[in-house]
Amino acid sequence: MEAKLLGYLPMDFETKEGNRIEGVKLFIVYNDDAENLQGARTADIFVSHKIAKDYNFKEYLNKFVFIYFNNKGKFYAMDLINVDDQKKA
Repeated sequence: MEAKLLGYLPMDFETKEGNRIEGVKLFIVYNDDAENLQGARTADIFVSHKIAKDYNFKEYLNKFVFIYFNNKGKFYAMDLINVDDQKKA
C-alpha cells in the first residue's frame, strides 16, 4: 500500500486485563478510489514493538512509503518510495 506517513505515536501501557501493549501507532494518508470519497483517506496502523524497534520512524515523517501487510492484515515492513517521487509531492 502506498501512503504518506504524517505522524507516529510510541505506545507503552498496560490494559485493564493486565496485558502490556508496546509498539508504535502510525498515522497515514493515502489515495482510495472509494465511490463518493472526496480527497484522501486517513488511517492509523499499529506496529508491534518487535517490528518497530527496527525503524527510525522520524526519518519517514512526511514522506511517501510503501507499507507491507501479512495475510492477516498486520504491518510487517515499510520502505521509502523513490526519492525522486518525494520531490514531486
